[in-house]
Amino acid sequence: MTGQEARHHAHVDLTNGHLVVTSYDQVEPGLCIIGEHAAALPEGADHATVGRAVREALSLSLPNAERVAYFALKPRMERLQKLAGVKSNRAYLKGAKSVLLACADNCSTLTLTPTKNRAGSFEQCDQPTTVLLADLSDDALGQVVRSVLARCIQ
Repeated sequence: MTGQEARHHAHVDLTNGHLVVTSYDQVEPGLCIIGEHAAALPEGADHATVGRAVREALSLSLPNAERVAYFALKPRMERLQKLAGVKSNRAYLKGAKSVLLACADNCSTLTLTPTKNRAGSFEQCDQPTTVLLADLSDDALGQVVRSVLARCIQ
């Protein structure tokens, strides 16, 4: 990986009253694709449940994935739409907020980046990235994820 450490990635998307937690697979530094794992939680899920779902998605993400053709990713996106209870990518993205989570191979720290939908893709909000130690409780992790989501005002 040309001097850059492989990373595990996950997204937590808040859309249509659901928290959709998804693993993302790193193809190369700076390039990730939707992973195989996804789960939907109600927006009101408790912090510990959110924290556990995030840890599971991170653990199932692949840090050295192979490139995948677009047609192979389409079913993964359709699965996310179904989990959120919407019928199209446009409906999924409408008003959506997201937190991108990343940790290096040893996962001693987590980096949380707030993003929101702008013109059909997620872009970083005008808010700072949060870096924290990964050994915090599931409840504390869920609280931090929610606070980062809240910072990304539409």
